[in-house]
Amino acid sequence: MEINEQTDLTTLAGIVKEKVNGLIKVYSRLILRTLLLFLAVTFIVIVILLLLFTSVDSLDGRVAIFGLIVIGAAGYALGAVLKPLFKIFKNPKSKGKEIFRKDHPELFALIDEVVAKVDCLQPKHVRVSDECNAYVYYPTMLGYMKNGRQNLTIGLPLVYGMNKTELKAILSHEFGHFTQKSLQINSTANLSEFICGSIARSIDEAEQSDETSVKLARGYIRYAAKTMIEQYHKVAPYNGILSRAQEFDADHYSQQVAGTDGSVSALCKLDRISDRWNDFYSLLYFYQVNQERSPEAVRPAYEAFFKAMDKRSHETIMPESHLSMPLSRIESRITSADRAETHPLKYERVKAIRSYPVIETDWDDSPAIEYFKDDLVEEIFNGVPWEIKQMIDPGATTFDRKKDITPEEIDATIKNGTPPYLDLFGKFRLFLKPEEYGPGEPEAAGLGTDENLFTEENARILEEFYTAENDMATLESVAEEHSPETRLCYLGKVYDGTNVPIDEH
Repeated sequence: MEINEQTDLTTLAGIVKEKVNGLIKVYSRLILRTLLLFLAVTFIVIVILLLLFTSVDSLDGRVAIFGLIVIGAAGYALGAVLKPLFKIFKNPKSKGKEIFRKDHPELFALIDEVVAKVDCLQPKHVRVSDECNAYVYYPTMLGYMKNGRQNLTIGLPLVYGMNKTELKAILSHEFGHFTQKSLQINSTANLSEFICGSIARSIDEAEQSDETSVKLARGYIRYAAKTMIEQYHKVAPYNGILSRAQEFDADHYSQQVAGTDGSVSALCKLDRISDRWNDFYSLLYFYQVNQERSPEAVRPAYEAFFKAMDKRSHETIMPESHLSMPLSRIESRITSADRAETHPLKYERVKAIRSYPVIETDWDDSPAIEYFKDDLVEEIFNGVPWEIKQMIDPGATTFDRKKDITPEEIDATIKNGTPPYLDLFGKFRLFLKPEEYGPGEPEAAGLGTDENLFTEENARILEEFYTAENDMATLESVAEEHSPETRLCYLGKVYDGTNVPIDEH
């Protein structure tokens, strides 16, 4: 039976559960072996020290110290193997601030509407944060052991770029996950990744230590990590397929509740809004590191940044725009056939949404940020400089905000910069002399002979050309058996090294 993202979620969940159970058995045996090793080492060292102590007048202190070091090495190895267990049931600190129905009745009315249409449980807690994201989650790993209510976090920087219809699409997608019982299995598989990653990170910690006992334990920790990583590679591809299938399924809920264009529009805005927030965050970080400055009020500064970037990039993503956005990047046509990533490529998701019977979108163009009180929005945004300060100085306990970065300064900074698309021309070979190009290369790229090549349209052509060129190199590498990959997906179809679509590409 061929397994892919179109396989029934229950079937996929069963396969992943079987694979995860195998990993857990290996981990359990590893714990038992390590515990027995620790007990054996401790017992042997103690016996040797006792025998030496009773057979000689005075036991050399260096021998006793070495014995304790050996026990310490075994203990460190045991700690590295057991470390994931101490973190699994730890209740992580919730990101953001919890909000309540009495303070945000319109938002909770929207949540009620989406919950009714998706037919899922109400979220137990609703929080807002300064993340450019929205997601559902259980508060602890224990939540994945049984069906129950999840929590919802909404990132205000993401909301700022959406209109109300697009936010409905985002929430419908997230609540679509509420209905997926297989989410528990998927999250259990993520738990297996957590176990393997935690043990693997112990190698780095051991390598950085100069303690003799830790040095002695390095070999065993490498063995433990290798054992678990080998097992995780048996889980990861199936976990990836299940996760991607869940994303397609949740997108279908989004399309059914918010309409086809609403779902596509929200999906296509996600990356662009995230990029914009990351750029703004980096700008604040630059001011704080280099000038120890930050805005008095972050929200107006972000609004100025947002509007200036709209003018600079010629692509408006302000809330009043409800167009079905084109893809914002030229994406590779190639993925690994055995890929473990949890989200499908955007073009795959858009194609899937468009494949369903069209549902007309009832647009509400008003900004989604209107669902939230102004004082809450300002509180969340104004916490960002303090967060950046703590990143720069983790021991900081106070923050002296210097109130001298104005929205006008940020607007001027953006306007005086060069358009982002010009960076593409600097990265590639546009500045070579004509005789240095390969035969027909400028024509192949579609650039033509116009003297004014530095346009946004040509930058996109150039980006598409070099993405296609990199894909060609990958296809040729697989065909010539120079690549560790033996199978790949090209536009969603699986190929092996004997039939890669070089001619088609």
